[in-house]
Amino acid sequence: MIAVLALVILAVIAGVYVFMQNPDGTPGVTPTPGITIPATTIPPATITAVTTTKIPPTTAQLVTTPSVVIPTSGVYVRVSYSGKYSGSVGTPGRLREITELGGPFYQISTVDGPVVVSIQKTTVHPPRWPLMSTRTEPS
Repeated sequence: MIAVLALVILAVIAGVYVFMQNPDGTPGVTPTPGITIPATTIPPATITAVTTTKIPPTTAQLVTTPSVVIPTSGVYVRVSYSGKYSGSVGTPGRLREITELGGPFYQISTVDGPVVVSIQKTTVHPPRWPLMSTRTEPS
Protein backbone atom coordinates (compact mmCIF):
# COMPACT_ATOMS: atom_id res chain seq x y z
CA MET A 1 0.00 0.00 0.00
CA ILE A 2 2.84 2.33 0.51
CA ALA A 3 3.77 1.86 -3.10
CA VAL A 4 0.29 2.90 -4.20
CA LEU A 5 0.38 5.94 -2.02
CA ALA A 6 3.78 6.96 -3.36
CA LEU A 7 2.52 6.44 -6.90
CA VAL A 8 -0.51 8.69 -6.25
CA ILE A 9 1.68 11.45 -4.79
CA LEU A 10 3.98 11.23 -7.82
CA ALA A 11 0.98 11.45 -10.15
CA VAL A 12 -0.31 14.57 -8.37
CA ILE A 13 3.11 16.24 -8.56
CA ALA A 14 3.40 15.35 -12.25
CA GLY A 15 -0.07 16.74 -12.92
CA VAL A 16 0.68 20.00 -11.17
CA TYR A 17 3.92 20.26 -13.16
CA VAL A 18 2.12 19.64 -16.46
CA PHE A 19 -0.61 22.17 -15.78
CA MET A 20 1.91 24.81 -14.72
CA GLN A 21 3.69 24.63 -18.07
CA ASN A 22 2.87 27.12 -20.86
CA PRO A 23 1.88 25.65 -24.23
CA ASP A 24 5.41 26.26 -25.49
CA GLY A 25 6.90 24.18 -22.70
CA THR A 26 8.38 26.91 -20.45
CA PRO A 27 7.44 26.99 -16.82
CA GLY A 28 4.44 29.21 -16.18
CA VAL A 29 4.88 32.43 -14.24
CA THR A 30 2.03 34.09 -12.49
CA PRO A 31 1.72 37.49 -14.06
CA THR A 32 2.06 40.43 -11.71
CA PRO A 33 -0.03 43.49 -12.31
CA GLY A 34 1.86 46.00 -14.39
CA ILE A 35 2.79 49.33 -12.88
CA THR A 36 1.36 52.09 -14.99
CA ILE A 37 3.23 55.36 -14.97
CA PRO A 38 0.95 58.15 -16.11
CA ALA A 39 2.34 60.26 -18.87
CA THR A 40 3.35 63.74 -17.79
CA THR A 41 1.74 66.29 -19.98
CA ILE A 42 3.06 69.82 -20.21
CA PRO A 43 0.33 72.35 -20.81
CA PRO A 44 0.87 74.46 -23.88
CA ALA A 45 2.56 77.79 -23.17
CA THR A 46 0.21 80.72 -22.98
CA ILE A 47 1.54 83.84 -24.63
CA THR A 48 0.03 87.06 -23.42
CA ALA A 49 0.47 90.19 -25.46
CA VAL A 50 1.37 93.22 -23.35
CA THR A 51 0.70 96.66 -24.74
CA THR A 52 2.83 99.40 -23.26
CA THR A 53 1.67 102.96 -23.50
CA LYS A 54 4.37 105.54 -23.13
CA ILE A 55 3.21 108.70 -21.40
CA PRO A 56 5.14 111.76 -22.46
CA PRO A 57 6.81 113.59 -19.58
CA THR A 58 4.98 116.63 -18.32
CA THR A 59 6.70 119.93 -17.92
CA ALA A 60 6.54 121.65 -14.59
CA GLN A 61 4.40 124.74 -14.65
CA LEU A 62 5.34 127.67 -12.53
CA VAL A 63 2.55 128.76 -10.23
CA THR A 64 2.64 132.43 -9.50
CA THR A 65 0.69 134.23 -6.86
CA PRO A 66 -0.50 137.66 -7.73
CA SER A 67 1.63 140.34 -6.16
CA VAL A 68 0.05 142.29 -3.36
CA VAL A 69 -0.34 145.96 -4.01
CA ILE A 70 0.65 147.74 -0.80
CA PRO A 71 -0.85 151.18 -0.40
CA THR A 72 1.79 153.91 -0.51
CA SER A 73 0.26 156.32 1.97
CA GLY A 74 -1.67 156.07 5.20
CA VAL A 75 -1.83 153.43 7.92
CA TYR A 76 -3.16 150.01 6.94
CA VAL A 77 -3.60 146.64 8.57
CA ARG A 78 -3.25 143.59 6.39
CA VAL A 79 -4.51 140.18 7.53
CA SER A 80 -2.93 137.31 5.63
CA TYR A 81 -4.82 134.09 6.33
CA SER A 82 -6.21 131.59 3.85
CA GLY A 83 -9.26 130.71 5.95
CA LYS A 84 -12.15 132.67 7.38
CA TYR A 85 -11.53 135.07 10.23
CA SER A 86 -13.33 137.77 12.18
CA GLY A 87 -12.27 140.52 14.52
CA SER A 88 -11.85 144.25 14.85
CA VAL A 89 -9.32 146.82 13.66
CA GLY A 90 -8.90 150.54 14.29
CA THR A 91 -7.74 152.90 16.99
CA PRO A 92 -8.76 152.87 20.66
CA GLY A 93 -12.39 153.96 20.82
CA ARG A 94 -12.88 153.67 17.01
CA LEU A 95 -12.83 149.92 16.23
CA ARG A 96 -14.71 148.44 13.32
CA GLU A 97 -15.75 144.81 13.04
CA ILE A 98 -14.37 142.76 10.15
CA THR A 99 -15.32 139.34 8.82
CA GLU A 100 -13.51 138.26 5.70
CA LEU A 101 -12.13 135.41 3.69
CA GLY A 102 -8.69 136.24 2.34
CA GLY A 103 -6.30 139.00 3.22
CA PRO A 104 -7.42 142.55 2.31
CA PHE A 105 -5.96 145.74 3.68
CA TYR A 106 -7.86 147.77 6.28
CA GLN A 107 -7.16 151.48 6.39
CA ILE A 108 -6.79 152.96 9.84
CA SER A 109 -7.53 156.67 10.15
CA THR A 110 -4.62 157.80 12.29
CA VAL A 111 -1.34 159.50 11.62
CA ASP A 112 0.34 158.87 14.92
CA GLY A 113 -1.21 156.81 17.63
CA PRO A 114 -1.81 153.27 18.63
CA VAL A 115 -3.45 150.81 16.30
CA VAL A 116 -5.63 148.07 17.81
CA VAL A 117 -6.09 144.75 16.01
CA SER A 118 -7.93 141.72 17.35
CA ILE A 119 -8.40 138.77 14.97
CA GLN A 120 -9.78 135.27 15.54
CA LYS A 121 -9.84 132.53 12.95
CA THR A 122 -13.27 131.01 12.40
CA THR A 123 -12.22 127.98 10.34
CA VAL A 124 -10.24 125.04 11.65
CA HIS A 125 -8.34 124.37 8.42
CA PRO A 126 -5.78 125.21 7.21
CA PRO A 127 -3.87 125.38 10.49
CA ARG A 128 -2.11 128.69 9.82
CA TRP A 129 -2.47 131.51 12.28
CA PRO A 130 -3.38 134.94 10.94
CA LEU A 131 -0.38 137.07 10.12
CA MET A 132 -0.80 140.73 10.94
CA SER A 133 1.28 143.58 9.67
CA THR A 134 0.97 147.32 9.94
CA ARG A 135 2.43 149.97 7.71
CA THR A 136 2.78 153.62 8.51
CA GLU A 137 3.67 156.45 6.22
CA PRO A 138 7.33 157.48 6.50
CA SER A 139 7.79 160.83 8.23
